Amino acid sequence: MITVLLTSAGVLGLLAFFEPCTIATHTLFSARAHREPRADCCTALVFIWISRSLLVTTLLVVAVALTQPFEWSNATSSAMLAGIATLYLVSRLIYIPVPHLEFYRLIPGSKRLPQAIRLGLTLPACTIPLFLVIVAIAINVDSLWLSLLAGLLFAALFTLPVVVTAWLGLKNDGQDFMVKAANAAPYLTAVLLFGAALYILSPSVDLGNKELQALLVKPGGIGIGLAFLAGFVFSFNPVSLASIPVVLAYITKAHEERRALLMGGAFIIGMTITHVALGAVAALGGDWVKELMGRAWGLFLGPLLI
Repeated sequence: MITVLLTSAGVLGLLAFFEPCTIATHTLFSARAHREPRADCCTALVFIWISRSLLVTTLLVVAVALTQPFEWSNATSSAMLAGIATLYLVSRLIYIPVPHLEFYRLIPGSKRLPQAIRLGLTLPACTIPLFLVIVAIAINVDSLWLSLLAGLLFAALFTLPVVVTAWLGLKNDGQDFMVKAANAAPYLTAVLLFGAALYILSPSVDLGNKELQALLVKPGGIGIGLAFLAGFVFSFNPVSLASIPVVLAYITKAHEERRALLMGGAFIIGMTITHVALGAVAALGGDWVKELMGRAWGLFLGPLLI
């Protein structure tokens, strides 16, 4: 189920950008950002990514913290996914007046906020069902840290096309692709949701809480993959990105390729050893920290780490 949560967060986050009610506003934002000086463009992209990550992770963490896991029958889960898929198909024929969730309006003086922050703190109407699917899975997995990671992954994949188009620009071929993608996205989303609904009906799929908890504590390839994915996602943070010019400055001082490789390799080895040591300490002291702090501390540590 961990794999389902993280895969769904990534896939649905990417699809969220291409939904018709989302792609237009984000494409216009990317086009304006591309015309700005590079420094201003980068600032806008960082703002939209951080604000969206903050919004999505907060909603997921709060939902998991305040909601008890509940038993999902396979038939109920399948019916819900099929209903959402049908909603996407119907929306191509009939206008459904669902408003955007503009969370930035809760902030005093929201009209003076940069457009990037306002866009990041908005859940477009056509992405709300996709996000609710992630919320439902996260509640049943019942892990604050995994919900935090799923939120970061959803936000990162949602924002990635904005970064690419803002940085590279959008020419005629790109505009044609965006139009075709916007027309095809609801159908692709419906196909994926219908496929998931049929898969859940398979007798080999069990959504019970006991099976989920057993999977969470069982060591193996899932844990390794989760650690790799977590490291990959968390590497895209302002502190890590700010260290890149420093590393490049040291490497470019090397006038020989061999020395450049040696210095770059030394940096990678140093980072690896540091994180392995921190991971070992966390693993050895995990049970003690869990008993000392308990689940409620996640409500404090989650927003603090964000």
